[in-house]
Amino acid sequence: MPIEYSVNIAYDDIYSDYATVDVKDLLKDIPTKMALTLVCHYTGQIHTQEKNPKFQLTAISDWCRRFDKQTIQKIKSVIDKFNAKQQSNFNFINNVTSLYLIESLLENKNELPEIEDLSPEQEENLFKAYLYYSAKWTKEQEAGAIKYRDISVAYMGLVMLLPYSEIFEFKDFRMQFLKAVYFFKFCESNELFKGYLKAFLAARGLKNWNDYLFNLVSAYVTLLQKDSLKTVLEFSKENKDVFASLETFCVNTDNFNPVLDFLTLRETPLYKNSDTELLFLSINFLIDKIYQSIIFDFADILIKSGLTYNEKAITTKPQFFGIFGDEFIEPGLFFKVMQYVFRQKDYKHFTGDELKNKFGVGTPDYLIVDNSKIYVFEFKNAIFSGPVKYTFDIDKIIAELDKKLVKNEGGRPKGVTQLVNFVEDITKGRYETILGKDIPKYIIYPILVTTDFTFNLPVIYSIVAPKFGSILKGKNLEDFKLNIRKLTMIDLDSLIKFQDLFIERKLTINHVLNDYQAFLSKGTNPIDKSLSFHKYIHVKTSKMKYDTPKLFWTEIKATLFNNETTN
Repeated sequence: MPIEYSVNIAYDDIYSDYATVDVKDLLKDIPTKMALTLVCHYTGQIHTQEKNPKFQLTAISDWCRRFDKQTIQKIKSVIDKFNAKQQSNFNFINNVTSLYLIESLLENKNELPEIEDLSPEQEENLFKAYLYYSAKWTKEQEAGAIKYRDISVAYMGLVMLLPYSEIFEFKDFRMQFLKAVYFFKFCESNELFKGYLKAFLAARGLKNWNDYLFNLVSAYVTLLQKDSLKTVLEFSKENKDVFASLETFCVNTDNFNPVLDFLTLRETPLYKNSDTELLFLSINFLIDKIYQSIIFDFADILIKSGLTYNEKAITTKPQFFGIFGDEFIEPGLFFKVMQYVFRQKDYKHFTGDELKNKFGVGTPDYLIVDNSKIYVFEFKNAIFSGPVKYTFDIDKIIAELDKKLVKNEGGRPKGVTQLVNFVEDITKGRYETILGKDIPKYIIYPILVTTDFTFNLPVIYSIVAPKFGSILKGKNLEDFKLNIRKLTMIDLDSLIKFQDLFIERKLTINHVLNDYQAFLSKGTNPIDKSLSFHKYIHVKTSKMKYDTPKLFWTEIKATLFNNETTN
C-alpha cells in the first residue's frame, strides 16, 4: 500500500518574520466571534475531505483572494512547487492547526462588535496567525523526530504521528452511536449504573438517554450538507430544549487557558454565539461526546454529586474509570459485541466471566473455539498517555506500550503476556475439559483487542507483536509442537463496523487474520510491514458494497421514535 505524505504550507514560504511575529498583535483588531466563525467554517469542510487537494487549493484561494498581488503570487508559487514535485499532498487547512488557533482566539478573546465583513488586512492577519500555528506545531514535530533519522525511519515516523493522529482521523459517529446505545442499555439494566445515569441526565437537564443521543446526532446530521458542512446552527423556540442540552457543551471563555492535547476543547467543543446560535469548534470532538467522552462526563458529574461505589465516595476520575471498566466495558460492551458479530452456530463461545468461574483467575477475556481453531482474545480498554505522546521520546513511548499492553509497572501481566500465559496453561492441561488433550491439532490465534485509536498507528504493531514471540520463546514450549499464529491487534470499532460482513460470512475471521499476516510478511517498507489491522480491513473491504451496520439503522430508528413519542 502506498505511503501518503501531506505537507503543510510553511509560514516561511510567504513571510519572513516567524521568529518575531506576535500572534496576539495579529488577532487584537479582529472580532473574536468573526475570527472563530471563519476558522471553523474552513475546518468544518475538511471533516470528510481533508486529503482532497482540490479542496485545499480552493480553501487557500478563497481565503487569500483579497490579499495584495505580491502575497498572492508568493502563495501561488509555493503551490506550483508542490504540484511540480507531486511527492506529497499539499495541505493548508487541518484539524490540528485550527485547534491551536481556536485556543489562541479564546485565550485572547475580545468583545469587538461584529462588522459586515473583515477587511483584507484583517483576513491576512488571521491567515498569518493560521500559518504561524501550522509552522509551530510542525517545527516541534520535526525537531522531536529528527533525532531518530539515522536510527530508524519507523521510529521517526511514529514519534511524528503519535501526538496528532487521532485528531486528524475522520471520526465515524455511527460507531460512537452504537457503543453509546450499548452503554445506556447497560445502565438501565444495572441497579448501580441506573442511579449514575439518573444523576447524569439530571445534570444535563434531560429526561432520558434517548434525548441525549437524539440531540447530539440530530445536531451532527443537521450540520451535514450535500456538498459542504455547516458549523453554525440557529435554534428556533420549538428547539429550545435541544439548545439547552447542547449549551452544556459550550466552552467557558472566562480566563480560558490552552491545555495539552486540547483537553478543554475536547470537553466543550461548542461556542455560544448568542441565546439561539451555537458555533461548532470541532466536529470530531462533538462526535466524541456521543460515546468516547461519556466516561469523562460521568466521572465529573458523579464526583460533584457525591455518589458512591461499594459505600465509598467517588472522588477521582481514575477511580470511576476503574468502576466503568470492571462493571461495563467487558461484560456490557466487549462480550456483547463478540456474541453479536461471531454468532455462527459452529462457534463455541466462552466469556471471560465463564472462564473465570470454571478455571479461576488468570483466564483470557474471551475464547472462541471453531473445530480445530482457537481464537483467544485479550481486551484492553487502555488509553495511551497524552503527556507521553508529546514527549517525542521513543523510549518513553515503548515504555508506555509495555505498561499498557505487555506488563505494568508492578510486573502484573497485561494483554500480550496474558495471551502467552494462556498458551502455556494449555500445555499444562488447564483447559482440558473444553479443549481435550490433543492440543497439537489446534491452530491458535492470539488476538489483542484495543479501544484507543492510537494503537492503530503503523509501527506500534511492529513494537508490540514481537514481544509476544519473545515471551513465548522464553517459556520453552517447543516440545508440545503447538501451531501458534502471530499476534494480531484489532480495534473494537473494526469489529463493530464490519459486523454484517462477519455475520454473513463475507469475511471469516481465520481468513482475514491469515491474509493480514501474509500481507505484513510481504511488506516492502516500514509502514506496510506494521500496517494496522484497522487500516488493512478498510482497504480489504473497500470494493465490497458495504457501508453501515444494519444494527445502526435499527437503533437510530428506535432512538428517533422514542424521542418523538416522549416529547
